[in-house]
Amino acid sequence: MSSEPKVSPLANLVNYQDESVVSKSLIKKETGTVTLLLLMRDKS
Repeated sequence: MSSEPKVSPLANLVNYQDESVVSKSLIKKETGTVTLLLLMRDKS
């Protein structure tokens, strides 16, 4: 029962706001987790 992997640009997987921290788990399995982490900070 295998399915084709879904391909998405990483930037499309999370919403963000200035000066925030966002994380999203992409894969959750018994053997481990893959998490996308986005850190935003002021450019000045």
